[in-house]
Formats: sequence, structure tokens, C-alpha cells
Amino acid sequence: MKTLLCLLAFLGFGIIAQAADAPDLNGTWHWKTFFGGNRFNTTAKLKQEGTNVSGVLIRRGTPDSKLSEVRLSGDQIRFVSIRDGGGAKFTNIFEGKVESNSISGSMVLIREQDVRTNKWYAEKVDPKKAVTGVWRWSYQTQNGQTVSSTGDLKHDGEKIDGIYTGRDGVKLPLVNGHFEDGKVAFDVIRTRDGKGFTNHFEGKFAEESIKGSMWIDRGVEQRKLEWDARRGE
Repeated sequence: MKTLLCLLAFLGFGIIAQAADAPDLNGTWHWKTFFGGNRFNTTAKLKQEGTNVSGVLIRRGTPDSKLSEVRLSGDQIRFVSIRDGGGAKFTNIFEGKVESNSISGSMVLIREQDVRTNKWYAEKVDPKKAVTGVWRWSYQTQNGQTVSSTGDLKHDGEKIDGIYTGRDGVKLPLVNGHFEDGKVAFDVIRTRDGKGFTNHFEGKFAEESIKGSMWIDRGVEQRKLEWDARRGE
């Protein structure tokens, strides 16, 4: 009996030690995928309990896909993502080594008979800097013209700053920027004929998109429009 108790205690200690040694995958991971000459931003949100890992894959323009066949063994992670697009099924297989805040390995991209293997390098996103990056959006003027804009955002805790680039290529600093409860807000002040015009932006951050409203100052009125910014490729 004593021998049996010692054996059970040893096995229990081994299980606890294995769980303690497992890398921390909880959080958001980001990487770029290259396929067909195009580059795509990809995000995975992982949840971990001991050696059990689950999550979803997020990519612009496609529904979130639940990860399957997730296996964590020591510092090695493997998972599969399957999604439908354009009448075809896409299967992605990811395998890599977890090192602190990064994963390096390979990904296999399968579309029908087309099979490609690429290097895979994912980085864990600091939630206090999650909005940092280049964002692009467009809107239509009242005369039907499409105006494209870019925001190079810098996120540090509750603070948002950066540079806005409008259709004329003029770069302007973001002011009054802040991040709170998952929402991004900032102003852009333009000067024309010695007068200042303030455009206001605010929206909900969702990893690869920011959706909300923008108010365009036309001097005599403010025009409210839908704001749908997408993380730049």
C-alpha cells in the first residue's frame, strides 16, 4: 500500500510539473500569411487550461474559424483551421515551437489539390499595444467621390496617437486619442484658410477591424458617416 501511494504521488507530481512547464499561450497571436502572391494579416485568439488549448482564427473578410486538432506537447504546438471560401475548402495546418512570446515553425496551406508549405512566425500581442499598426478606410463624399485615408496608429495603454494621411497625401498628427473599454477614439485637425476643422473618429476595436462612426467637419456642418477601418496588409 505504501508503495502504491508513493507511485500515485510521483505520477501526480509529474502531471503538475508538466502543466507548470507548459508555455503560456493564453491571449492574441498575430502573423502574416503569404498565398498566391498576396499577403494576409491573420490573428488567433487562444485559451489555455494546463495543456488543453482551444481558440479561433480571425482573418479579414472571412468568418472566424474554430481551431481543431489542437495539440500542445512540451513547447510544441499544432492546430488545424478549416474554412470555406469561393466554393472551395481551405485547410491550414500550423506547427511550431513556442518560445516566450513567439511561435516559429511551418504552416501547410491546402486548397483542393494545391498544397503549399510556408514558414510560420507568430507573435503574441501585448493587449496594451494591440491597436498599433497601419489602418485603412474609405468613404464617399456627397458628390460621389471615394476618399481613401490611412492611419498609422500607436497604442500605449489608454493612449492613442500616430499619423493620419488623407487623400491629398498631407500627413497630420492624431490628437485627443484614447483607448477605453475596447473602443478607439481620436481627432484630426485640418487647417484651411487660417481656420481649423476637426474630424472625429471613434469605433470598436476587433483585432483586424475598427468599426464605428466618423464626423467630417465641413465648416458649416458635421457629416456623420460609417467608419470601417481595416488593418493594413
